[in-house]
Amino acid sequence: MLTLLLPTLLVAAAAPQDERPPLRRPFAQVDDLAEPGGVALDDDGALLVTLRLAGELVRVAPDGARSVVARDLAGPEDVERDGDGCWVVERFAGRVQRLGPDGARGASVGAGVLLAPHGLALDAERVYVTDLLRHSVEVFARADGAHLATLGGHGHGPGELIEPRDVAVSADGRVYVSDAGNARVEVFDAAGRRVGGFGDWGPYPGLFMEPEGLVVRGADVFVCDAGNHRVQVFDLDGKARDQFGLHALAPREGAGKLHYPRALAVSPDGERAAVTEPLVDRVQVFARRGGEDEDALRKQVSGLARPSAHFGRALAAAGPYLVIPEPESHTILLHETSLDEPRRISRVGGLGRKPGLFASVAGVELDRADRSLYVCDPVLRRLSQFRFSGSEQDEVAFDPFLGRFVKCCDFERAFALGERAGLVAVPEPVAVARDAAGRLYLLDRRNRAVLRLARDFTHLERVGGEGFVAPADLAVDRAARRVAVSDPGARCVRVTRLDEPGELALGADEGLVEPW
Repeated sequence: MLTLLLPTLLVAAAAPQDERPPLRRPFAQVDDLAEPGGVALDDDGALLVTLRLAGELVRVAPDGARSVVARDLAGPEDVERDGDGCWVVERFAGRVQRLGPDGARGASVGAGVLLAPHGLALDAERVYVTDLLRHSVEVFARADGAHLATLGGHGHGPGELIEPRDVAVSADGRVYVSDAGNARVEVFDAAGRRVGGFGDWGPYPGLFMEPEGLVVRGADVFVCDAGNHRVQVFDLDGKARDQFGLHALAPREGAGKLHYPRALAVSPDGERAAVTEPLVDRVQVFARRGGEDEDALRKQVSGLARPSAHFGRALAAAGPYLVIPEPESHTILLHETSLDEPRRISRVGGLGRKPGLFASVAGVELDRADRSLYVCDPVLRRLSQFRFSGSEQDEVAFDPFLGRFVKCCDFERAFALGERAGLVAVPEPVAVARDAAGRLYLLDRRNRAVLRLARDFTHLERVGGEGFVAPADLAVDRAARRVAVSDPGARCVRVTRLDEPGELALGADEGLVEPW
């Protein structure tokens, strides 16, 4: 059941009405960028773009000419202009780096505090950084890098955040945060007190499916609504005013059609907006005047709003079954594989926080012996078990009730009860594997650790593996002698022996870019 979170912001003095045309007309696009992360936009049309896979910051001139401003950045994400230089988030280094106009490195903030920095905002005295693993906005002094405050923290309640993607500051000092895990925007005042919020999960105007990039420009709040493939525009009090961008039905359509928009920049004069699309290696620019008629483009597609559905990055197969997460519907799809092409026969899950439902779907594992499916939910910090009815000898047919929820391991509750296995924070499982004895191995992104759990969800312990940067997936051999972890942050796969000391870093010298 959806609950609409009505805006509860403190009412400020009314901002002057902007009489200019809405900012929604497709104006230009820059292609062939190696997974653009963050973007900044000047009045003259010049772009600064971080390239996540290349580890570079590039400048794209108004005539399209490109130059590399800085190289060897460790997982660059957001970027913000600062005079003739800029600040860049380096996720894998856990810091925000100041760069001069020639790319020379200057001051940095966040080292020792940030775990997985992502979004960035600046005001005259402070640097605001969202942290995906701390589920917070960390505030630092620009002058000396001192850590000043923390906004948010993991949770679903007012003022709490889950995987905040970006942050922006209004002229009156209010701090807006795109709270991706809760599908909303949270708002704090200059002193760090929550003063409101708006949005909820859904496809219609004013709702979000994974809000990402966020910019406040004058009286407008721009939000990249990634799962709905659009940019929404609100007033400062959270009232939906406009939107632009159409869902691209095929990759690289362009001309105003978006595919998972991630980061956003608005020029200082408010005349143009730049939107990154990492999936298709592109930045699109929208304008108030000129370019193509976006309204005419909008009439070419159905006005019926509905969630799109795409497969996630994980899958599992055993015997005649194949399971694949579908993140946007918060479900796991079950297929059977007796024909040339897998056919879907059931699904489990759905959006919600009750047992058997998900706030996110990540790693999956099938146990053919007892027809069990295990699903990781890092947002709810749970591992759920489902069991399929019948047997493999039964006739295979579509059955919406094939999988039933059995139980879940709630790590947040276990942590509160003192079952901590020497960990510093509540585990957030993103991948699961199983050995021949039925023991479960979990990849914990928050503690950057491999955990082992008995088949009955007891006896949690930490096993093997140290020094992960951004672990993504794992595998274990059937005899439980070795566990392998893919680490895109370190650009390698780490293989650790569980029965004796020893570790290999596979691919470290082979030019891997993002092993998953």
